Amino acid sequence: MAEVTEQVRSGSDKRREASERPARLQLRCNEGESIMSLLHPKTKITLNDTEVGVIGEQAVIARLTACGYVVLVPVGVQRYDLVIEDAEGKFWRIQCKVGRYHNKENAVVWNCYTVGKKRRPYTASEIDYYAVYFRDLEKVYLVPFNHAGAKVGYLRLAKKQDGRSWGNGREALLAENYEI
Repeated sequence: MAEVTEQVRSGSDKRREASERPARLQLRCNEGESIMSLLHPKTKITLNDTEVGVIGEQAVIARLTACGYVVLVPVGVQRYDLVIEDAEGKFWRIQCKVGRYHNKENAVVWNCYTVGKKRRPYTASEIDYYAVYFRDLEKVYLVPFNHAGAKVGYLRLAKKQDGRSWGNGREALLAENYEI
């Protein structure tokens, strides 16, 4: 019978104070043999762009499903990541993106092109919406293709306090209007 036990890290980590030392839970079998760690053994996990994208896509799928959409994932390589079916039976192509915070403009921003060896912008004939996952707030925004820029999409997190325009030629799209 398996049981969960707490195991503290050894070696150079012993020099840390006990309160700072992260504990790791491991599943053990009858003879004390370790089966698997329940928590990642590293204190800091570094993710590459692909892994960040996968996390974002999964967050988008979870949120769309929670909102009642039928979510379809294409087989093979497509310019879109997902297809959703709305209440009227219409299908919409979704490109998932992970947003990042732009401090100067108090906005969530994302690239409106593929990232890789060859940057290629998306077109209206390829996708209908961007689904932007913003990890800092754990929110998903569904933005129509024509509401995003040609290279970068922006969603403002708040209205400008002094009432003036942003001064950069970009329309001030408020994130709260696109949150799902």
